Amino acid sequence: MLPDIDSTFFHVLCGNLIVSKGSLYVYLFELNLRNLLYVIGKASDKLDFNVNYEKKKTDGYITDPVLSSKAVIGAETTTTNTGAKRWIIGNKGKRQWDENTVGVGFKYHFDESKSLALDFTKNEYEYSYSAPTSYFGDDIIKKAGTYFSTPGEKASNKYNMTYNDSENGWKAVVGYSDQYKQHDTSISKATDSSKPNTRFSFDLQKNQTISANNNAVFGLNYRKDKMDATVYKLADKFNSDSKIAVDSMASGTNKSFSAYVMDEHKFSDRWTATAGLRYDKWSTDGRILLPNKTEAINYDESTYDNWSPSLSVMYKPEADSSVYLSWGKAFEAPSLYRMYSSSYSSNVYNIANPNLKPQKAETFELGYKKDLNNKSAIGVSVYDTKYKGLLYKNSLGVVDGMNATCYQNAGEAEAKGFELELNHNFDDKWSAFLNYTYQNPVIKKALKATEKDKYVTAIPKEVFRAGVTYSDNKWSGMLTGEYISKRFSKTDNSDTVNGVYGSYDPYFIMNMDISYSFNKNYTLTASVNNILDRDFFNYYYQPGRTYSVEINYRF
Repeated sequence: MLPDIDSTFFHVLCGNLIVSKGSLYVYLFELNLRNLLYVIGKASDKLDFNVNYEKKKTDGYITDPVLSSKAVIGAETTTTNTGAKRWIIGNKGKRQWDENTVGVGFKYHFDESKSLALDFTKNEYEYSYSAPTSYFGDDIIKKAGTYFSTPGEKASNKYNMTYNDSENGWKAVVGYSDQYKQHDTSISKATDSSKPNTRFSFDLQKNQTISANNNAVFGLNYRKDKMDATVYKLADKFNSDSKIAVDSMASGTNKSFSAYVMDEHKFSDRWTATAGLRYDKWSTDGRILLPNKTEAINYDESTYDNWSPSLSVMYKPEADSSVYLSWGKAFEAPSLYRMYSSSYSSNVYNIANPNLKPQKAETFELGYKKDLNNKSAIGVSVYDTKYKGLLYKNSLGVVDGMNATCYQNAGEAEAKGFELELNHNFDDKWSAFLNYTYQNPVIKKALKATEKDKYVTAIPKEVFRAGVTYSDNKWSGMLTGEYISKRFSKTDNSDTVNGVYGSYDPYFIMNMDISYSFNKNYTLTASVNNILDRDFFNYYYQPGRTYSVEINYRF
């Protein structure tokens, strides 16, 4: 029987999460505090239940310096990510956050193969900054809004119902999420943005064994997203409750329907072919009231549809090796926020673009996998992906006194690359893995001449991950390393300077986890992240070496 297929793309899901019954987990201290309670049990022979609660809280660390474009005696000299000289005159304080999550679920077993599960999760998250610091006295803080950064919060309820009939191959999932609270305060603009949104989804999937050598998956998916955004003017820029008027408004709806089929046919022990076809229909409409306007702009419903075929062939020259060749097309629609909702964040004005269209991609991939001596496994693949109507964030220069960006559809882009994997078991206790990805995502046809042949924003050219794991009765552990190469945030790739606020630096970090089980009930885990204490920016300054301790009690 084929595994489930993701309802958005033809990604095959190969993993399952299995949790033992009758367990209680308590996690303590990550950065500052993390508490988790997770209880699973049986109410009857046919009814299972689970209850979980998690709290995360941190006092944070300083992520944002305050920059001046004019020389200030006594200030620290720096630059922007494009090399323009700036002076650090203070910081915006520690970025701190508090998050609470509570959930409850029930699963009723009609028989050994049929079940119905109901799950509910409530999440509340808020963030803020501690008091800012000026290198030139507290009086200047009150006069310069740049010393203050945007606080905010969000809260959501999620509902999920899953029916599973493994004997007959049916699976149906109905989900509804209501993010009833999401607001951000812009102190520099004296505004507060409220952006509630909802999502309804339905997915129906059927696994069908056609013959001993032929298995298929059929599926339907429907999704509806709705977003409302209102920006309020504040009488007191430090008080989000001091709303005096509406500055702007936006609303939008996205609806999508898809139907798909994938068939796997095994011609012989050596040859297997998999063919798929997916149909997507997507529609959107919205409404925008711009600042200082009295009439809203209504955008009539736009509809797009797309066929996405896929085909792969696998050949096994030997029992422990395989070669495969695959081809496929994909379709991705823009989000409501990118289309209809403008916002301010990190001194950047993100402008909505209601004219966005879906992007399309076509990928060819050739790969080889082999097991060596029952201890090692290697895999290598090369691929070429072409994009049309690429969705990417474009720099617009200065708008309304701020650096502005806007998501747009580029003409064409292409990513050529390869991936190398290696796994090795030294013995029954020690193992190691290595993964290296090289990709070269380049814009081929652009809206501006300065963007042509530049790298697609936010995508690293190289990614390397490696690690060693150990497991032996009471002790277990893992040491991992990760390298991410330089990424660009500007479409002309002019942000070449590293090590400054706003840059996306290349970095290599190492993390380690060590666990000791006192008995079948108690486990103690200690973790160290960024062992080498590397300094780097991922737009914001990233934390150095951090420690956490976790206590696990199972009954």
